Amino acid sequence: MIEIGQSKTVVLRKRDKHTHKLVPVLDPQTNEPLTKIVSSEVTRATRNKLGGSFGPDGKRRLVVKLGAGDVIIMWPQGTRQKVTLELKKVYQYALHMRALVKLAERARERKAAKQRQRESRRIRYAEHKLRQPIEA
Repeated sequence: MIEIGQSKTVVLRKRDKHTHKLVPVLDPQTNEPLTKIVSSEVTRATRNKLGGSFGPDGKRRLVVKLGAGDVIIMWPQGTRQKVTLELKKVYQYALHMRALVKLAERARERKAAKQRQRESRRIRYAEHKLRQPIEA
């Protein structure tokens, strides 16, 4: 498992001029492969672009990284516009949105039921008017 905020050591490699394959870079004195320390943070980009409602960033993909301290960092690819959120706030927002969707669904059902009641009331009223004797 990759731990957030940790680092790892990787071997430096470069392309060979003749074979075009990646080969380790060797230290000229010790003839050992050179290494460097890199961050092991997980970074991912979305498959689809953001879309038209994001203005000038609509043609960019969203990049997400898990940061140390239980945070999620997001930005449009190729920009420096980073947004940092606590994971528990993201979860709280997701729960809130789920509750709002259920609330809107119940409101739609109530509205449809009221509409059916109004229609049946209009039909009953129209039938009642038809049965009334005509006064001359």
